Amino acid sequence: MGFWEDGSDNDGCFETDVVEWCHRFTTDSITHFTTGKRIHAIEAYYNELLAAQNRKPKKPSENDLRDASKFFKSIKTLIVGIYFFIIVPPWRLRVELDAFFKKMGDRRLDLESLSDLVYTDAIIKESFRMFTPAPYTARNSTAEDIVADRVWPEGTQYIINIHGLNSY
Repeated sequence: MGFWEDGSDNDGCFETDVVEWCHRFTTDSITHFTTGKRIHAIEAYYNELLAAQNRKPKKPSENDLRDASKFFKSIKTLIVGIYFFIIVPPWRLRVELDAFFKKMGDRRLDLESLSDLVYTDAIIKESFRMFTPAPYTARNSTAEDIVADRVWPEGTQYIINIHGLNSY
């Protein structure tokens, strides 16, 4: 019938469960990174596959597929977080804030003094660019406009896709 019916391909060989493989790969990688020792999780997985060749896996349910989707989204979030932690050095922000508050002393914060936080301002703006708080906004024209070689009357409502503008 097909893989989703009996778990095997046309040759009778069982397919690798990608979610399980990714889980074991992640476990092996994190353990190796933190302790310097390998636990051979992937090899153990393939040993289980060899031992289970005579058993046919069950057909994945909707919940299984939903869980797999959540798993990959979680991995994506983790990878993006690690990427930004590596690319954007957190110590620069700490240095700027330490120097700023040392200079401020006992004075109260005001808008003028906050403008000295250039790196902090850049981080906030980039965060809003990447993780837009509102995906779109609407604006009404106050006069007749020409947009894309078309004349739009006064009062036309334009929907601006902020998320699309910020995602390049």
